[in-house]
Amino acid sequence: MKLSAHQLAASKLSAYYLHGENRDGVELSANTLFARASELPHLRLDVDRLAEIEQQWGNPTLFGPNGCVALVRNADAARYKQVDHLLAMVERVPPGSLLILCAVGAMWKKAIHKKLIAIPALAHCDFHTPTPGEFLRWLHDAANTREINLSQETLELASERLCGLQQAATQWLERLSCYADGDSAPIPWSVAATLLGEQAPEALEEWCHALAMREPRALKLQRRLVREQRVSEVQMVRWIGIRMQQIVLYRWHQSQRAANPIAAAKVFGDARKRVPKEAAQWPAEQLSGLLSRIRHAEQLLKGASLQSKEVVLEHLTCDLLRGQLNTAPTI
Repeated sequence: MKLSAHQLAASKLSAYYLHGENRDGVELSANTLFARASELPHLRLDVDRLAEIEQQWGNPTLFGPNGCVALVRNADAARYKQVDHLLAMVERVPPGSLLILCAVGAMWKKAIHKKLIAIPALAHCDFHTPTPGEFLRWLHDAANTREINLSQETLELASERLCGLQQAATQWLERLSCYADGDSAPIPWSVAATLLGEQAPEALEEWCHALAMREPRALKLQRRLVREQRVSEVQMVRWIGIRMQQIVLYRWHQSQRAANPIAAAKVFGDARKRVPKEAAQWPAEQLSGLLSRIRHAEQLLKGASLQSKEVVLEHLTCDLLRGQLNTAPTI
């Protein structure tokens, strides 16, 4: 029986199979199901320990209900004999017990997947990687569920930076809940950005603007952010990557004669006023290499280079200022 993620939250069945490429979606939903029946023993196991689940099912108790809530974290790693064992267990979950099977990756390619979704008693749900729109709606619903008052602009800015990471978003909302005191005023972006882990968001925005405008002061701002304010180089590259992507999208929608290219490019906050001016600084022939040069710098920052992170970031800043967007950074 196939269920959507919304149907999954309201269902009360004895066996679930959660699968797909979206690891965060699978794990968050599995944890929600796992926490339902608190009076039963809870087992969180790998697929090579299925015998422990059946042992718990067969052990009578003097007090309280029999059975357990069992979560198999890696059903996708099941071997031939374990596949048969899993299939048999799904068919004989004791009343009151709960069995949750999790599998992340291209499960549709495996024979076990077809066998599992063919079992009528097993509810299955496919978690695909959310689109930006889907993630924004999910984030909005999650904030409302926790009664956290956030403006639409704050949600959109956070959605851009979280990039579909639902577990990171959940942790962020948990931190924000400490500031949700029932006041009708939304939590300001300055507070939300700090709790998101974004250091010095105003200074970062100023650096992004200076670099997008190709102003030499961007180099001084970059050094100040790294040395004085201790902002992560990876965070800085992520910010400038988002800004340059907005510029590319703005120019594309402008070329398509969109009625409102800034809205079509989904640009929010202070950038709405700045991106049109910034986009004018970049010739069309340079736009194609813009994002690939930034992605290359991010790879270097994450371990693909023996250079210091500050040097890698400085090379990126200089190359963007000069318009040298070949993949190989300036030495």
